[in-house]
Amino acid sequence: MPRTLARIRRRFVGDVAASLDPHLEETLVFGCPVVLGPSFSTLRFQSDWQREWDRWRDTILPKALRHRPGFRPFAMYAAGEIAPRKLRKPAPRFGYTCVEVLNRGGSTVRHWLDLPGEYMEPEAVYLHRLGVVDDDELERHRAWVGERNPDCQTCPVDHYLLEAALHA
Repeated sequence: MPRTLARIRRRFVGDVAASLDPHLEETLVFGCPVVLGPSFSTLRFQSDWQREWDRWRDTILPKALRHRPGFRPFAMYAAGEIAPRKLRKPAPRFGYTCVEVLNRGGSTVRHWLDLPGEYMEPEAVYLHRLGVVDDDELERHRAWVGERNPDCQTCPVDHYLLEAALHA
């Protein structure tokens, strides 16, 4: 039996209807530009991140807060809204993901995505210390991290669904 066509969720930006590309959404939320995807070449400078984050914040942020308590979308760090976490000791040369963003002054800011706690303060604790995450959200984060993921023994279950998946 043939499937009905999916309705693509669009929003108006100015006078133009726009739909959120799933690769761009994934990059704005998780920070890893998809190689050969549209975000790989368009998100090099802090102003690029700020432009796309301003455009899609209202779509992404409420969903991210609901499905990933204790974390914030990577775009908030890349756009400069939240300062990057400091390293406790030098990071290893290989095995971890780093996204470099060129800021307005021409210098590069490194954002480490997956360093373990021995190298960097955990994100939820860091955001709680800054006052971005309140006590209630920190508790929801701890419960969420405690859920078992059948695909990965050390990973929490990630409930964040991309916009394209919601309307298929």
